[in-house]
Amino acid sequence: MTIAQDWAEKYRPTKLADVVGNNKPLQALRDWEEEWEHGVPEKKAAILSGPAGVGKTSAAHALGNEMGWEIIEMNASDQRTAGIIEKVAGSASRMSTLTGIQKRLIILDEADNMHGSADRGGTRAITNVIKKSNQPIILIANDLYALSSTLRSHCVNIKFNSIPQRSILPALKKICKMEGIICGTGVLEKIAENTGGDLRSAIKDLQATATDKKRNRSCGCHHSRKGYKGIYFQSTYQRFQGQRSR
Repeated sequence: MTIAQDWAEKYRPTKLADVVGNNKPLQALRDWEEEWEHGVPEKKAAILSGPAGVGKTSAAHALGNEMGWEIIEMNASDQRTAGIIEKVAGSASRMSTLTGIQKRLIILDEADNMHGSADRGGTRAITNVIKKSNQPIILIANDLYALSSTLRSHCVNIKFNSIPQRSILPALKKICKMEGIICGTGVLEKIAENTGGDLRSAIKDLQATATDKKRNRSCGCHHSRKGYKGIYFQSTYQRFQGQRSR
């Protein structure tokens, strides 16, 4: 059985201009990037903080892709002891790139989720890596103040906010168009409203509503004039949302 691709990943932006909402933080990220174009800036790292699902990691990857920078990422599924951080991020932040690209972007996702013995010494190691780095580093965090004040002082702090419903709605409509889904505006508005500014959750809810035919018993399928399969939603999202909240 074919596993459907996660729409949140499928439609992850590849350019900063495509990241939804948070225009001021995105401009601050561009300003920091421009400093790297003129040498090594005083603040070699940036912290992108804010609620889940608002585009922090997407913005980091979009920046790297847009600038043609090689990207090296460490996320929460990786062991992040002091030794490993120094081996992976530390060496990457000082070595020239293997591809001949001028810059290498190191992304440390969920930087505020380093607790317990597995990540012991990780925060101190990150600070040391930043001090020695000649490459840009981006830390992703939900809670800025879960990071040490020493680490924060070495970084440009960029705060992302929840995405307004008015910005989520056009993003959902665009995905519907790309997927060949005919979906009532009222259903999309309900999805956007119920996810509380979390675009990633909104996209996942849209995909679940579109593809879960057991819950979607009242939906009908037809072919549009363009030849793709369309799914028309009536009140199915309300039933899906009720089961999702249990």
